[in-house]
Amino acid sequence: MSNKVHKRMVGWPWGILSVILSTFILTATIWYMRNIGDVSFEQLLFHIRVPGETTGFNPLKSFGPPALIAALFAAVLYYLLARFVLIRHRIKIRNAILLTTGIFLLVVVFALGQIGLYSYLQSMSHESSAWAEYYTDPDDVKLIFPENKRNVIYINLESMETTYADTTNGGAMQQNLIPNLTDLLLDDDNISFSHSRRIGGANQFASLAWTATSLVGQMGGIPLKLPVDDPNAFNAKNGEYLPGATMIGDILKEEGYYLEMLMGSSSSFASRDDLYRMHGDFVMTDYRYLALNGYIPIIDGMYEFDFWGINDERLFEISRERLSEIAQQDQPFFVSILTVDTHFPEGYQYEDRERLHQSNYANSIMWSDRDVVEFVEWCLEQSFAENTTIILIGDHLSMDKTFFEDIPTGYQRRIYNVIINSALDLSEERQYQRLYTVMDLYPTTLAAMGVTIEGDRLAYGTNLYSNQPTLYEIMGEAGLAEMLDSPSSFYNDKFLYNVEAGTDNTKAGTQP
Repeated sequence: MSNKVHKRMVGWPWGILSVILSTFILTATIWYMRNIGDVSFEQLLFHIRVPGETTGFNPLKSFGPPALIAALFAAVLYYLLARFVLIRHRIKIRNAILLTTGIFLLVVVFALGQIGLYSYLQSMSHESSAWAEYYTDPDDVKLIFPENKRNVIYINLESMETTYADTTNGGAMQQNLIPNLTDLLLDDDNISFSHSRRIGGANQFASLAWTATSLVGQMGGIPLKLPVDDPNAFNAKNGEYLPGATMIGDILKEEGYYLEMLMGSSSSFASRDDLYRMHGDFVMTDYRYLALNGYIPIIDGMYEFDFWGINDERLFEISRERLSEIAQQDQPFFVSILTVDTHFPEGYQYEDRERLHQSNYANSIMWSDRDVVEFVEWCLEQSFAENTTIILIGDHLSMDKTFFEDIPTGYQRRIYNVIINSALDLSEERQYQRLYTVMDLYPTTLAAMGVTIEGDRLAYGTNLYSNQPTLYEIMGEAGLAEMLDSPSSFYNDKFLYNVEAGTDNTKAGTQP
């Protein structure tokens, strides 16, 4: 074999390129398995299909540099192997191409398996009749509001779970990272639903495991599902966000409530702005609104952008201002707040705060615990407190897989929840041993406001104050998971396409 042929084989572009791509994909997959792992393919598909503005988390920054270094190292190694092994043994170019192509295909097959594509396709192979069988249309349910309508402050806590409490209180940590939030759970005047006889909370299912779908579940009692065969089904870009669903915002708007959503990030991410505008015409106080209205300083000609926008310390300061103004209005209010400081992988890091833990994430959880409860205490001191119910609920379990490597084997992680100043009393015994999901917060929130719900069910949610079993308790974990993972023409027709009501959209709101 001539030197010219030897050099062509050694430097052949496909061999180098396939090795680089294979190594990069493999390294990224290993990073994914090591650090996240539990994110479903459905969630990945959602964020691909429903893009939003810039966020504070870019996984490419985490796995990109090591993956690139590994890929370049592999390319050099391939060159050396080709130079000193393949040529010496006179392996043909065709065989070298087949070898590198085969490795590339194996890596791709492995990567697709790890992100859940194959299990997702398997779940898509059959429909579940349970979607239609267990649905309770909120439009057909009689709701009776109390004469003196209660205000609600509804706080979604990013990745907040009872796992962060110490083992003595039912958590999984040696040292309690959420002592103040734990005290709220243990306060006999508050209500918190648990899966056990200790502190606990809602179980998480794959279709309810990220913020956007959790918000839909809590507000509307349904998950957020996108059909594979119709990329235009989720038409959020035109303001249509599940037009066939009736959510708590729709109900409260009809009852004369003032509705506002506050978040330090951009509400356009995952089309959250469309969700809240369409279902209740919420006033959206998000990063964009705050920037345009003088709340965020301009540095070097650009609005300051910290983490996901602004941190929770600043968000709670603004929330205090807004609540003080809103409370002066002559109408009941429902104010929702979405935190972000505890977003994985490391949470928000305050430079001027004491660090009690080596882990950045542990510190962010500890700081959030203090910030949230200080805000709650402030709310309870205000003139509107007596007639205001405060609900704290995690949006989903943390996605930081490495943080939980040392928790006890078999420990069941659960989503945090507590209801403060509920309109209804409930014995401690009836708060225990409840198997439920965030979808059950939909009717439960209304019940906490003193609303009587005919049948105690709305959509796929059950009022946890009642004696009615939840869908989880009826179907079991495997049965409910099978339903939530399966496709459904009923779901598509009812919620996405709004077939019964046609294309007319009367729920869409406009930005104030």
